[in-house]
Amino acid sequence: ATSSNAASILAVTTIQATIDELPSMLRFNSHDLFADFCASYYTDVVDCASLYTLSATESPEYVGIKWEALQSPVQGFMKSRDCSVVECSKSFTQRDGVRGYARSVESVDIACVPDLNATFGLVRMQIGRCGFVLKETRRLGVLQAMFLLQADLKGSIPQWMIRLVLRGRAKALAGLDAYFRQRRLAAVAMLSPCDVVPLTKRQRCAVCQDKLQDRISARFNCSVCGEVHSTNIESLIRVCLSTILTLSTSST
Repeated sequence: ATSSNAASILAVTTIQATIDELPSMLRFNSHDLFADFCASYYTDVVDCASLYTLSATESPEYVGIKWEALQSPVQGFMKSRDCSVVECSKSFTQRDGVRGYARSVESVDIACVPDLNATFGLVRMQIGRCGFVLKETRRLGVLQAMFLLQADLKGSIPQWMIRLVLRGRAKALAGLDAYFRQRRLAAVAMLSPCDVVPLTKRQRCAVCQDKLQDRISARFNCSVCGEVHSTNIESLIRVCLSTILTLSTSST
C-alpha cells in the first residue's frame, strides 16, 4: 500500500501445542467461539461478530466473514478502528514433511457492514495481510508461531500511534499459549467439592513441595486433580501446574 498510514509487523515465538489440536482451537465457525477468542486473546477488541460461514461444516478448510471494533490506544487523540475481513484457516504439509496450520484474514467490503464513522465514530481500517502460521519444530509438542500484520489504519494519525497499534497486536502473540491452555481446561471435567482432597489432609504443596501454612485460606484444591496446593502458586484459574502440564503432554 502507498498510504502513509500503512505499516507491517512480524512476531515469532514458540508455544506448547500440536498441529492436530489446532483446528478445534482456531476454527471460529460460530459467534460465541470468535467472541471468546477475541475476549481471551486480544486486549483491544471492544466488539466483534462472526457474520458468515462460507465453508461446509465438514470441510477441513474454514472460510468465513468476521467484523471487529478495536479500541484506540490513545483515547481523545485517535479514533477507534473497525474492519470487516474474510478469514481462512487450514492445515498444510511442507515438502520436507513438516506440518503446519495457517489462519489468515484480509479486508473485504460487504453490504451488511456499512461505514460506521458517522454513527459510532469508527474509522474503517484496511487489513492487507494478517494471520498466524504455526509449524512443527524438532521438539515434540512445541510449535513455532509466527504472526504477520500489514494494515492501513486510515485517517490522519502520527507514525508513533500506528506503531503502538501494531505492536499491541504483535504482543498478543505471547498470550496464544495461555489461550490454548484455557481451551484445553474448558474441555476437562472439574471435580465437585466433595471429590477433592480435604485441605487439612496434606502437609506439603503437591507442586512445589513447600510446607503448607496452617491457615486454610493459604491453601486451595486443584479443580481437576483434587490435590492441595499453596496459594503461592495459584493462578486465576484454580488448576495446578501439574494438571496443566499433564493436559499439554496428553495432547501430543
